[in-house]
Amino acid sequence: MHRPVGITIILVCFLFAAFLGFIHAFFNFFNRTGLFYYLFTLGALFYGFFALATAVGLWKMKSWSYMSFLSWCAVVLINLIFFQYVARLPMLNLFAFLAMMFAILFPVGRYISKCLKTQSNPPLQSDASHRR
Repeated sequence: MHRPVGITIILVCFLFAAFLGFIHAFFNFFNRTGLFYYLFTLGALFYGFFALATAVGLWKMKSWSYMSFLSWCAVVLINLIFFQYVARLPMLNLFAFLAMMFAILFPVGRYISKCLKTQSNPPLQSDASHRR
């Protein structure tokens, strides 16, 4: 099983994101108190978990890694909306960040989907190779 270089680069980025998510959850849990901080901690744990699951799935080239990637994107979106609600930042910031994330993650998701489909459906051999 051959893993494309682009998938390897993406999975290394997800491993790094998982590490940062778990570190964020650890420090947020032990340094702050209050409901919002515990919800941020929970969001960081989900962020780290789905990033790690995506990295492992891409490493093994499993078809479920695409669903894990989409789950990670949903967690990012939920965390963003929650942070927007708590911090009360201008809505322009929210829409700018959403546009940036869409511009980055949409092509990444299509690339992951394409690579996983070609791995699960290898090209058929030509009829000339069967005649020999």
